[in-house]
Amino acid sequence: MLAQVKNIQAFKFRFVLSTAKQLPPAAAKLILYGARDMTKRKFYIDGIQRYASYLKKCFFIEKALFKFTTTKRFTKPTYLFATSRRTLKALELEKQMNICFVSITLLNLPFLLKKGISFIALSPIKAYLDQVFLKQMDAVCPSLQDVFKIEEYLAKNNFTCFVYDTPTTINNLLAYYFRKQGKKVIYLQHGIYQLKNYKLDITTKTFATGFVVWGEAFKQLFIENGIHKSNIRIGCINKPVKQKSFAGKGKEVCFFGLPLTKFNESVCDEILAIISKTNKACAALGYKLVYKPHPMENAEDTTARFTHNNISVPVLSVKKSIQRSLDSYDVFVGLYSTTLIEASMQNKKVLQITMQTKEYDDFSKLGICKTVSSTITDLTETMKEIVEQRSQSLKADSYYIRHTDNPGVRYKQCIESLIKETPTIISNEQMYA
Repeated sequence: MLAQVKNIQAFKFRFVLSTAKQLPPAAAKLILYGARDMTKRKFYIDGIQRYASYLKKCFFIEKALFKFTTTKRFTKPTYLFATSRRTLKALELEKQMNICFVSITLLNLPFLLKKGISFIALSPIKAYLDQVFLKQMDAVCPSLQDVFKIEEYLAKNNFTCFVYDTPTTINNLLAYYFRKQGKKVIYLQHGIYQLKNYKLDITTKTFATGFVVWGEAFKQLFIENGIHKSNIRIGCINKPVKQKSFAGKGKEVCFFGLPLTKFNESVCDEILAIISKTNKACAALGYKLVYKPHPMENAEDTTARFTHNNISVPVLSVKKSIQRSLDSYDVFVGLYSTTLIEASMQNKKVLQITMQTKEYDDFSKLGICKTVSSTITDLTETMKEIVEQRSQSLKADSYYIRHTDNPGVRYKQCIESLIKETPTIISNEQMYA
């Protein structure tokens, strides 16, 4: 498998200086590996492979964008954001704050240009970090150089703080330099974390100065992980939640997937068995099951696994947005996806299936949706109960996840509160309960 990664070695960074500052080994280790569970090597390598394949086709354009966007100077106080495009779109923070977005794919370009959002294209840096990651995967003291002079670039610009939502290598690098320069680094919760067993990674603990979470339950979780309560603000889910009318596709059920390459074979085997049994339960009731891949899932790999295991379930395009899927179907099943919670909050019919090889939070106890074991009998009976009911009976409690009609307002207040180190006070907040 490693042999296929050679594509990325073809990228020659001739447009950077040959001499560069060496980062301390401890910092390099945190940036490259501190937020990685190295038992999931296959998942990381798979992601690097796919990105290398993309960049091989677009490297000339991405390199030109890198050189063009990094020449711009930000003289006004600016928030540097590294979140998903979906989060940026949902929060609409460009309407309230002067922001600059970190982009690593041309797919972001139409949205950024349409909204007039300033951005810096840092795909060459991601490619370089991917390359270093692979070369030194087993290094005790990894070596990392600032070949793109990022420290100097950040120092020359008036970036107030760095706001990010996933501890990727490129985000870790930016967070490191912001923290080194005495600036705020704010981490946003980007999905649900298992209250039973979540462990905040050492890199995020070291680099982030403030945290915005989705509810009181997650604030307590972060406190248990060693974060002081004064550095945490309770925000809300990072998108507006509006109840939807039924799509009218009453004979179709959507299964929200997970990135299978992230798990060991025993977990994968059980997930595939659950999908197969869910499909049989749907068929027995006269319903059709479709599979929506996770945004980070390798859909080709999943399709191949389905074929190998004789699972006749259509796999939707990974490019199809989550919201489009939520709009298209009325009944959703899954294991522990954040999107199951979104579906419940949008008044869809939702069912969580439990596993034997993996432990995760019971959504029924959190008031989100019904939960069922993966036996054919239980699945069939509960599926029938779910699809025949006219509305969802369970809803997420505000202690677990909050929501507002305008989440960007809440996030702006939380971020500014963390920067000014003042308690956040929000009145007239419409809560989901």
